[in-house]
Amino acid sequence: MVKKKGVITYLLLGTVLSINTFPAAANDHPKPLEISDIDLTQSKIHKKEILKEKIKTLTDQLEKDEKNFYLSFGFGYDNFVNLEAEETLKPGDVDAKTFNYDFSTKSNYNYSLSAGYDMGKIRFETTYSNQPNFKINSIQATNQSDSSLINNSQENSNIDLSSYSINAIYDFDLNNKLIPYIGIGIGRTNVSIDKVTAANVFTGNGNSTATSYNLKLGTSYTVSPKVMLFTEANYLIAPNLTIESSYEASQGGMKMTGDDLSIFQVQIGTRFNF
Repeated sequence: MVKKKGVITYLLLGTVLSINTFPAAANDHPKPLEISDIDLTQSKIHKKEILKEKIKTLTDQLEKDEKNFYLSFGFGYDNFVNLEAEETLKPGDVDAKTFNYDFSTKSNYNYSLSAGYDMGKIRFETTYSNQPNFKINSIQATNQSDSSLINNSQENSNIDLSSYSINAIYDFDLNNKLIPYIGIGIGRTNVSIDKVTAANVFTGNGNSTATSYNLKLGTSYTVSPKVMLFTEANYLIAPNLTIESSYEASQGGMKMTGDDLSIFQVQIGTRFNF
């Protein structure tokens, strides 16, 4: 009887130990990966990518904000869209005649230097532009009284132009390296003309300065935060120029009438941001 009780006690003890041991052993195995855990991991990765993108955007914006002062250099070609004048030869004389002049010129090179301030989408700049040695091919003079024509070919006669302007420019930020822009400006333009033959008399050999206006369209290309390339077209108009001739035969002066002095310019150049 005692022996049977010992066996029973032993069996009961073994059962208790089994119940307490197996669940603990089961808990030692890793928990299977569930779908919710995968979604959570992907969400964390997505949030990291969003954070990186925001940091990059902020960095790019800071780089743009750092582009304050800049210098730019441009070079290109230009041509007179229209260049006309009128002049009274021998004023006060019985032979006094008034002529309309139509100049024929060759295309010429130009260069410019600008200094500006970049405020983000809007820039302000001052520009010096020079168009030296426009070759005059001929001058056609029309007598206002009888519409008769006199055409004089020119030899070694040039027109020189130089201008200063203040410009306001708007940049269209497309969030890429290409940035189109448009600008308007006002300034002063000086026109100097060599001695010319018009209506078979010598005239010219003078200069004049007048208020001028310009409109520009262009595109910039970002090479780096500090360097940009650009190409632009510029239309300049300088009305009401009067050039006083140094020759006694035309003391009335060569008057550039209305808006008859206008130039179209095309340039490429480089801008350096500081």
